[in-house]
Amino acid sequence: MNGPTPRTLSANGTRFAYREMGAGHPVLLLHGWPTSSYLWRNIMPHLAAAGLRALALDLPGFGRTTAPPDSSLSFRFYERSIETFLDALGLTTIDLVVHDAGGPIGLLGEPTSRTGAPRDAAQHPRLS
Repeated sequence: MNGPTPRTLSANGTRFAYREMGAGHPVLLLHGWPTSSYLWRNIMPHLAAAGLRALALDLPGFGRTTAPPDSSLSFRFYERSIETFLDALGLTTIDLVVHDAGGPIGLLGEPTSRTGAPRDAAQHPRLS
């Protein structure tokens, strides 16, 4: 199995860089500081093998995703950015995996509204 495919998309003035692997129900992987989507490179093949679509986003200002010069880089900014990214991909439901600062960004913001109740990765029906 090959590794994750690097991709980009532009929406609302931001060029989002992300890695994608697999097909099926989408799983959004959010890194912490000061990392990037590269953090998830060894996890993504396992998600894809479980029949999931793994999407590892470079948060704005990290990796290859741009951040507008006037952006605040606040949690609210990241929440809006992730909402824009998910909307651009047409995703209405996701599972969410977070690391470090990706935790409060993901669990306090927009992604949680698309996941339902947060759960431990060990409880995921395809991974347990």
